[in-house]
Amino acid sequence: MKRAALKSILFATVYCVFTITVKPQTNVSASSAIRVSVTKGIGISQLSGDLDLGEVILNDAFTTVTKKPGNGLSFEISGSPYKSVIINYSNTELNNSSWISKYSGVDGILNFIPLVEYSTDRKFESINPVNNNCLELNNNNGTGFVYLRVGGNLQINQNQPAGDYEGQFTITVSY
Repeated sequence: MKRAALKSILFATVYCVFTITVKPQTNVSASSAIRVSVTKGIGISQLSGDLDLGEVILNDAFTTVTKKPGNGLSFEISGSPYKSVIINYSNTELNNSSWISKYSGVDGILNFIPLVEYSTDRKFESINPVNNNCLELNNNNGTGFVYLRVGGNLQINQNQPAGDYEGQFTITVSY
């Protein structure tokens, strides 16, 4: 009897497997939006100038030496028109290590505090301060531009060690 029941179950299973038909879909699709933002590469070029603050003769008082941005470095930032760029820079430490190694003396450090201004035109008809912030590139025939000028201050104590002080000012721009 068990055997007859097993045969019946087996027959029913085989019958179902061979009689079930699956109708394939003839056309199925899915879609999704595709987007891309193409942006011109960002660039920065030094146009002119320097951050040479000249020679300072120490006296009995604290001295501040200033180089106005208009007399310092000038840069051109280029990229996609109307795109915002982030401008970053920081104070720069100057030291007299190279001078000391050549002539001997006392190590000294000075802190250069940058003064940075920008304009949307090369003539700097409108000047605005830059405080590590975001600027929009002005459109000029399909390319975005903004112009920077850099100067700065040095504060020198009356007992500052003598020597030629050097450091590296870095300005970074990014989208």
